[in-house]
Formats: sequence, structure tokens, C-alpha cells
Amino acid sequence: MKLTDEELDERFVTEISMIIEREIAKEKKISLAKAKEDFESSKTYSYLCSDDPFIEEGPEYFLDLYRNELKYGEMISSDTLYFKQKYPEEYQEAGIK
Repeated sequence: MKLTDEELDERFVTEISMIIEREIAKEKKISLAKAKEDFESSKTYSYLCSDDPFIEEGPEYFLDLYRNELKYGEMISSDTLYFKQKYPEEYQEAGIK
């Protein structure tokens, strides 16, 4: 059975989400249902569901974005956050969003 691109995208989102939701539940000591609700209401989840995310990225990348979204109020990777904090002028000049 060959899957369509849309079905593959849907599976990608589902699989990544399930891994992240389990990790959120474990970290916050909350139910899986609550973790799912929290994640699905995030900007990170919206990004994951959009046409923009890099499908070569794994759950760790999206979990990193989610954690930083909660902590800093913006969906940003730890690598980009480090660059932004360590080299603010260069970050500004690079126009990274």
C-alpha cells in the first residue's frame, strides 16, 4: 500500500506528536491527555502541522522548540537561542526569526 504525500505528512505529525506528548507527560507529571492538550495548543504544534517544518528533523527538535516556547515565550531552537544571546548584533544582522 503506497501512501499519499498528505497521508505521510499526517503520519509524521502524529508520530512526532505522540513522542513529544509522552515526554511532556513524564516531565510535568501530568496525564497523557493533558500533555496532548497542552502541546496541541502550542505554536510549536501549529508549526509542526504546517507546510514549513523540516521533515528531516526528529521529535527532539520539536520538543526543544516547545520547551523554549514555554520558557521564553518564543518558538526557538536552543542553538538559535544561544546564538541570539551570545552574539546579539550578529543575530540582528542575520535577520533570523
